[in-house]
Amino acid sequence: MLKYTTYTMKSIFYNSDEQRIRAFWRISLVTVSIFTLFTFWVFLTNDFIWMMSGLAVITFLVILFACPALDKRPFKEMGFTLSKTWAKDLGAGLFIAALTMSLMSLVMWQFGYLQINISPDAEMSSEFI
Repeated sequence: MLKYTTYTMKSIFYNSDEQRIRAFWRISLVTVSIFTLFTFWVFLTNDFIWMMSGLAVITFLVILFACPALDKRPFKEMGFTLSKTWAKDLGAGLFIAALTMSLMSLVMWQFGYLQINISPDAEMSSEFI
């Protein structure tokens, strides 16, 4: 026979067994922090590249500070470690992305949706029709 154990939640905000805030609230706080800081960043810049660069930096910094403060775990446990496996995964991901983009461009070029013009006098240009 199966035995069922009953678990009573003492608080919806704090997990006393793990001695930290519950996962929903941790994720919510990090998400709201990223969106809030990014909203302020958008008002400071109008360039798309700067916006996306700012989003990457903001996300990294929020996660860097939230790990020890909210999650009570070191930053390395979030998966940000450099290793041989990481390098293989990066290489495979870059290869698959380059192959996919090349195949899409080749198909578009073959069906006449993409023109690539190379002239010795001007820079290389492509036009999506």
